[in-house]
Amino acid sequence: MKIEDLQQAWQEYNEKLQKNLTLNEELLRQMNIKSIQKEVQILYYNEFLGFFYIL
Repeated sequence: MKIEDLQQAWQEYNEKLQKNLTLNEELLRQMNIKSIQKEVQILYYNEFLGFFYIL
């Protein structure tokens, strides 16, 4: 195997790894957003119930 072949293989591996890292970062962001949205919905729901409980 020539050095050029190894360099090409490493370059391809590096590109695949970078795509995978980018995808993982996006998935983590989406998971965090969904978690935050759920918590906010619970807070709004509790505030809504509390408002009617006061009345």
